[in-house]
Amino acid sequence: EIDKIEYPIVVKPVDSRASKGITVCWGKKDIKPAIKYALDNSIRKKLIFEKYMDKDEVCAKYFVANGEIFLSSFSDTYSYHKDGQKVSINGKFFPSKHYNQFKENADVKIRNMIKSIGIKDGPLSFTAFYDDGKFRFFDPSFRLGGAQQWRIEAHATGVDKSTCMTNFALLGSMGDTSQISKIENGFDNKFGAMVFFLLKLGKIDKIVGLNEALKQSSVIGYCQSHYEGDIVHQWGTTDQVAFWIHLVSSSKEKLISDIKIIQNLIRINDKDGNNMLLPNFNTDLL
Repeated sequence: EIDKIEYPIVVKPVDSRASKGITVCWGKKDIKPAIKYALDNSIRKKLIFEKYMDKDEVCAKYFVANGEIFLSSFSDTYSYHKDGQKVSINGKFFPSKHYNQFKENADVKIRNMIKSIGIKDGPLSFTAFYDDGKFRFFDPSFRLGGAQQWRIEAHATGVDKSTCMTNFALLGSMGDTSQISKIENGFDNKFGAMVFFLLKLGKIDKIVGLNEALKQSSVIGYCQSHYEGDIVHQWGTTDQVAFWIHLVSSSKEKLISDIKIIQNLIRINDKDGNNMLLPNFNTDLL
């Protein structure tokens, strides 16, 4: 069967440990080590083969409150790649340039699916590739997400999902649905971004420019994973993320300008003065 495969393809475990075990196979010689790598990182010792997609990546976020379904955001996802393989996300932008196509072709289908499952409350996420007019989904989740994207949505729409979830945990209700409904179409007049700073392997000696970067007017918050003295030792994982910055603006031009300023300000070096940062998210793609 290996001789019938059309390359490139992706081999991955059905239940990976910390997103490990995924390999892009460019030819027959890559298959056997990819299978071993996937099985070694599969709890159930099962794997799947998928077509390799070199397409725009998007992410739809939904929020279900008291049985009503809202599209809270739809964003483009940008990643840093090396040797043809994704290392980590280095940027997200709101709203996606494919927003209108998504509303026309996929939104109602996802809403109907959520209804059919019977979900009454909670945050959902659907990641997909945009493939010549079609959205090919590959990573659904039922959680807020670790990147705290809800901060951007809250700033743009006035609806804080984390507060709604706290209300649900304590009181059994997300809150006033008429107020929560404002989360829908929140990026009609707003633009948002998450800018990630990725690191090469090594020990961090100096982080320069972060405090000044956070003073830019579009910045609404940030999350820091690594500090001076930390060692980055895992390639191709979130261990390479130094920190990421949340931005929101009523002007796309202002948002892009602030991203460029931030990228120019921040420097991360090792003890020998070598730059540890991987290439920044390319704002020309926006």
